[in-house]
Amino acid sequence: MNYYERHIGDYLKDTVHLSLLEHGVYGRLLDLYYTREEPLPDAGIVRLLGARSDDEKNAVHAVLQEFFKLDEGLWRHSRCDVELERYADKRTKARASAAASVSARKLREDSSNAEIRSARMFVAREKGRHSDSEWNALVEACESKCVRCGAAGKQERDHIKPVYQGGSDSIFNIQPLCAHCNASKGPECVDHRPNGWQASVERTLGERLALQSPDTSLQTPVTIPKEEETPRKRVAPPTRPDDVSQGVWEEWKQLRQKKRATCTASVVEGARLEAQKAGLSLEEFFKVWVRRGSQGLEAAWLKPNERGVPVQSFAEQDRQAGFERWEEMTGRIHPDRKQAPRILDLLPVDQLTIGATK
Repeated sequence: MNYYERHIGDYLKDTVHLSLLEHGVYGRLLDLYYTREEPLPDAGIVRLLGARSDDEKNAVHAVLQEFFKLDEGLWRHSRCDVELERYADKRTKARASAAASVSARKLREDSSNAEIRSARMFVAREKGRHSDSEWNALVEACESKCVRCGAAGKQERDHIKPVYQGGSDSIFNIQPLCAHCNASKGPECVDHRPNGWQASVERTLGERLALQSPDTSLQTPVTIPKEEETPRKRVAPPTRPDDVSQGVWEEWKQLRQKKRATCTASVVEGARLEAQKAGLSLEEFFKVWVRRGSQGLEAAWLKPNERGVPVQSFAEQDRQAGFERWEEMTGRIHPDRKQAPRILDLLPVDQLTIGATK
């Protein structure tokens, strides 16, 4: 504890009879009590205070006997104990409040991420989707092993071209990977499936269909339609959002066209979610996107200056941290913080009424 309140009136009322030396000793004892945040030990208390002469030692004993109480080898001060208990309670509440704030922020981020993943998967399935039968046949064609490292066991569905990069959910973009490879592959777009996997899947699906139905017309091998041959729904182009100007909207659409990327309502909605995470309006987010000239953009990729956040120097960051520590302990605003100008300070001099005379 580096700060405590000292009520001068109460202090002088109780210590008016003390000598200057005893005042110094009492103040020193209080400082040690609050700094250590515990009662003071009787053993070695004179040396702990730095008392050397007989007068200083006598002053120490006199102040201890009058204002402190010896309890099992410890000098206790009732007012100090109350202040320390209050300080500990305040610190506990501050930590709990900070932890709750972090948890709430993480919950909001997780919710936003889930919405973004859902929007991306919707776009991926618009391009093509696979069935459970196709997945099981693909795993069988790959001998139920990870096609990247060869590990056997349960396999996970990996999009060869990641969904966030525009990959589809078609079987032509799916490969079985173990949990470790799936989590560590990063942005790579490498197809590790063995040669002939498509023929094996078609043969397996054809044989299973023949077993399931007596119809002889189903005994011929089933051919999986290629991704480019899969009929796609025509998606109407999105309308310009009201909070985006016509010029910025056209620039963004031209960028999407240049990158050969789709421009749908789902993409716009995903951009709005990312803009909210970055603390920007949708138009400001689109402006940053156009300046970067990238195919996609996420809030996590933005630099501080792109978010409109001023970059502080290390000295400014240390100074800010010092203000926050002081304010946490005192419960008041640091006097050296810049205060917002008063309304009177902003008015011209000729509009101020200094006084009136009769």
